Amino acid sequence: MEAPLHVNKGWFDGFFDPLNPWTGKRSPRLVLDGGIIGIAPASLVDDQLDFFVSDDSELFALNGDINIPWDLFIGPNAHLDVIDNPNDSTSHSITFSGDKYDRGTINQLSHGDLIFESADHFEGTINTYGGYGRLVLNGDTGANIQMKGGEIARIGGTRGDLTARNGAIISPVTTVGLERSLLETWILIKVQF
Repeated sequence: MEAPLHVNKGWFDGFFDPLNPWTGKRSPRLVLDGGIIGIAPASLVDDQLDFFVSDDSELFALNGDINIPWDLFIGPNAHLDVIDNPNDSTSHSITFSGDKYDRGTINQLSHGDLIFESADHFEGTINTYGGYGRLVLNGDTGANIQMKGGEIARIGGTRGDLTARNGAIISPVTTVGLERSLLETWILIKVQF
């Protein structure tokens, strides 16, 4: 059965574009409330979408590297596992170039790079593991980074704690501030042992 839907201006204000409590802006939302989602590069045409993760969910790049320009919000009790496409053995990188917020957990479980662009407001935890792709910080984050193996490459850094164990590799991407980065890395690693 089909029926035309006529909506008067103002009837659905705030329904499809609710007020975002962190940014104070109204924009459409994609909410992951558990489950798995693959995002293809061609589908990333709207840079005004808010991307909420409210329960444990999995995300993978579908058919190529993706750059997600949306603001990312991971709830305090939610985990976002970045994984490989279950139907394709090719690894792809996922870049979050919008702002990041809240206090959830991101697990880097894909073989492609997980890239954070620009400074953000994320104060959750990012976990890396041996045998998976790198975490690349191209800006500063407030996250606590738990390296259980794996690699972090960086231009930026973290305002949170950095723990490196199990053969984790911390490598600067550029030589700008290399001496300071190496000293900071040595101090952080020394404190862990």
